[in-house]
Amino acid sequence: MMKNRILQLAIATATVLSVQPLQAMPFFSPDPRSFAMGGVGVASATQSNASFFNPALLAAQREEEDFALELPIVSLTAADPDDLITAIDDFSAGDFVTAFDTAMTTFRNLPDQTNKDALVAAGNNLVAGLQSLSSKQVTVMADASVVISIPSRKFGTALYANGWGVVGASAVMDTADLSNTLTIINNATVGNAGSIPATAPTVATTVNVRSAVVAEAGISMGRNFTIAGREVALGITPKYMKLRMYDQSFAGGTLGNVALDSTTSETTDSAVNADLGAAMASGNWRYGLVVKNLVPQDFTTTLGNTISLNTQLRGGISYQNEWVTLASDVDLLENDPVGVEPSSQYAAVGAEFDVFDTLQLRAGYRSNISNTDDSQVTAGFGLSPFGLHIDVAGSKGSGNNYGVALQLGLAF
Repeated sequence: MMKNRILQLAIATATVLSVQPLQAMPFFSPDPRSFAMGGVGVASATQSNASFFNPALLAAQREEEDFALELPIVSLTAADPDDLITAIDDFSAGDFVTAFDTAMTTFRNLPDQTNKDALVAAGNNLVAGLQSLSSKQVTVMADASVVISIPSRKFGTALYANGWGVVGASAVMDTADLSNTLTIINNATVGNAGSIPATAPTVATTVNVRSAVVAEAGISMGRNFTIAGREVALGITPKYMKLRMYDQSFAGGTLGNVALDSTTSETTDSAVNADLGAAMASGNWRYGLVVKNLVPQDFTTTLGNTISLNTQLRGGISYQNEWVTLASDVDLLENDPVGVEPSSQYAAVGAEFDVFDTLQLRAGYRSNISNTDDSQVTAGFGLSPFGLHIDVAGSKGSGNNYGVALQLGLAF
C-alpha cells in the first residue's frame, strides 16, 4: 500500500511535468544524449540542447545544421538507496502504533502475565519498526522539455520551455520514541495496572516529504567574438521560472498515509534569472564554461524550510571528430538539494561513437564528489536517418537508483 502511495505521488508529479514545461536539479538535463554520456554537455552538447548546458554552443557548433525542433524531451529518475519505501510499507502494514496502544489498554484492564507478554511483544515490534525507518530517504525526479533552435556561428538563438520536478521523502527517527516505549514495557508489572501510563505517548518519528515543481521558459542567444586573436563564443539565456513547492511532515499513525495535500502544503512563487556561457575551440578540442542561475534565490515552504536555487558553475572539455566525441564535465561548486536529497557536486565522463551519421552509441559515468556512495553508469543510443532522430538512454546508480530518458526531434 505504501509503495502505491509513493508511486502515486511520483506519477502525480510526472503528470504535472507532462503538461507544464519543466528542468532538473542538480545540474542535469533531460537530453538523453548527455544522459547516456554521464551528464556531460558544457563543451559537447548538441545545438538543439545548448540551452540546457551552455548557450554559447549555439554559435560554436558545426555549420551544416540550421534548424532543430525537439519534442518531446523527457526523463525520469528514482533513487531509494536505503529501501525507505519498503520500510514505510512494512511499518504501515504492521500498524505497530495502534497495536502497542491496544496492548497497553488490554494490560491495564487485565494486568496478567499473558497480557504483559503481548505488551512486550507489541513494544518490541514498534521499536524495531521505528529503527527500520531511521536515516533513510527516497527521491524521484521528472523532467520534460521542448526546444526550437536556430544555430549560427554569427548569432544563434533558441526558444525553450522546460521544467523539472523533484519529490523527496526522508525518515527522521525520534530517539524519545524508543526510550518511551522501552520504559513502558520495562515498567509493566503483573497485577499492577497503574505501572504503565493510561495512554501511549505520541510517536514523534516523522517522514518528511518535500517537492518542488518549476515551470521554466527562456530564450538562448550565442554569438562568436574575436578576443585576443582567438574566436570565442559567448551566450546568455534570460529565463522566467514559476515555482510550486510542497512540504509536509507525517508522524505516528499518519505514517501509513504519506501523500502530499496541496491545499495545506503548497506555496507558489516566481523568479527571473539568467545563465551565461562561453566556449572556445582549438582544432578538434572544445572548452566550455557555464554559470547557471546567475542570481541565487531562496524560497520558503509552508513549514518554513528553504528551497534554494543557487548559482551553479560547471566547466567542460571535449574532443570531437567525424566518428567520436569524448567529453568530461565537472561541477566547480557544490549544488544544494532542492528536496530532501543530499548535496551534489558531480564529475562526469562520456563518449559517443557515430556510425555514418545514422547510428550513435553512447556510454558514460558520473560520480558525486560530495557523496562517494553516489555514482552512476549510463548508456544509450541514437538513430538519426534523414534529419529525424530518436535518442534513448538509461542509467543505473549505487543502490536502488535508476533513470530513463527519451527524445524525438528534427534537425537539418
